[in-house]
Amino acid sequence: MTGKTREPIFLLGMQRSGTTLLRLMLNSHPNIAIPDETGFIVGLHPNASFRTKFSRILAEKQPLTDRENASFVLDIIAKFPFPATQKGDLVVDKDLVLSHPINDYSDLVDAVLSEYAKAHGKLRWGDKTPHYLADIDILWNLFPGSKMVHLIRDVRDVVQSFRTMSWGTKDITSIARRWSQRNLTAYKVGSVLPAQNYRLVRYEDLVLEPARELAGICNFLGEPYSDEMLNYHKNSQDFLWEREMTWHKNSASPPMKKKIYSWKKNMSSSDRIIVQDVAKRALEIFGYEVEHLSPTFSSRLAAFYYRALAR
Repeated sequence: MTGKTREPIFLLGMQRSGTTLLRLMLNSHPNIAIPDETGFIVGLHPNASFRTKFSRILAEKQPLTDRENASFVLDIIAKFPFPATQKGDLVVDKDLVLSHPINDYSDLVDAVLSEYAKAHGKLRWGDKTPHYLADIDILWNLFPGSKMVHLIRDVRDVVQSFRTMSWGTKDITSIARRWSQRNLTAYKVGSVLPAQNYRLVRYEDLVLEPARELAGICNFLGEPYSDEMLNYHKNSQDFLWEREMTWHKNSASPPMKKKIYSWKKNMSSSDRIIVQDVAKRALEIFGYEVEHLSPTFSSRLAAFYYRALAR
């Protein structure tokens, strides 16, 4: 068997920031295969900030040069409770994965996802898991030279999008704080990586000028540009669960420019004050509009409600 494939691609971004849209676009490239969220790459790692009940297993099952250990960890990967594995097509042939030369965990991950890419007629694999945003260092240590694409969206539109979800918190102060902390952490870590390995992309630019942004991303990835990426919506439902269409229906459609900065029309002044108060520094760093706003009695009352009662 050959060694590792070309540098893996990691799509990073806060939930509701357009990472599914970008995944579907890049997955339509003739050379790139990106499954749904895998979770296991970082979820099994003992040093991850993203902790799961399986985090201890990788440390216990060493060395992975022992086929029995590698087989055990692969069984955990195959049933990991994230969309990519739950669909059942990530680890189809266990023996084929284990036929790769496996010396460490990165080899095992590469074997799994290389076989996935090959099964879809692709040469290169990627991953899109929002929970990895705080663990770029682990991804880099596992795959030095990998390509990190960090997608960011205006926090006020992220908040508005979260409100349409049946899951997750309704506390907009918590959402804004998480958006700021996770994106700033990823940006700081990404900024110390070589320039050819980290790229910050704004969701707004991707939607308004998809061809231009995708051409830039392809250049960053070292891949030729393909117009097929603009036609992602024609087969997007083949790469989304039926139940995922409930919260990713917009991602399965052509880019919707009306979703850009919708907060300006739909967000109350109190909520705009609250979110900006929490996320102002990050908004400035990422080049988003900062309004001239001061706390009001209504915004203070609303902030108390979100912290004390919203879930």
